[in-house]
Amino acid sequence: FLPQFLGELGAGRNQELWIGIVFTAQALGSMLGQPLWGKLGDSYGRKPMTVRAGFFLAAMYLCMSVCTAPWQLAALRFLNGALTGFIPGSYALIATNTPQKFAPRSVATAQSAAAAGLIVGPALGGFLAGINTLGYRGSMRISCLAVVVSTLLVWWFVQEPKPAWSIAATILSTRLSRSG
Repeated sequence: FLPQFLGELGAGRNQELWIGIVFTAQALGSMLGQPLWGKLGDSYGRKPMTVRAGFFLAAMYLCMSVCTAPWQLAALRFLNGALTGFIPGSYALIATNTPQKFAPRSVATAQSAAAAGLIVGPALGGFLAGINTLGYRGSMRISCLAVVVSTLLVWWFVQEPKPAWSIAATILSTRLSRSG
């Protein structure tokens, strides 16, 4: 999908180079950004970080749908890696908010669903991109809409009964009371 989209963006004879740059950019952004988001999730709660990641992901899809040059796509993919993390945030929410005896199965189910998405997503994206009225850009806009819906569902329906900050505050107050 993205290699074909790069062709549409005018990558020309350098298409293979741009493919490498675009995929590397996202991985590099993720490597740099995810530790920060994980730390903030531990401090302020996993749900807010997952919702934040979902809205950034939707914004990246929307921006990618209007980019006009390979370098713009590469920059957006870097930001996609650096600012998102919806699936890891979802795993963290599931692992920390599911009763202990159900947590392993729940995380494994989420991982299986993510793996299925890696199989179905590109096929569906390619199918949608092949529809003349949609193209690559329309496919990205549909992905944007799907992410917005998923993010809203997390925002409205997922409960985080013990946000990370309250757990940290409890641990800190316990340690302070023991030492003083």
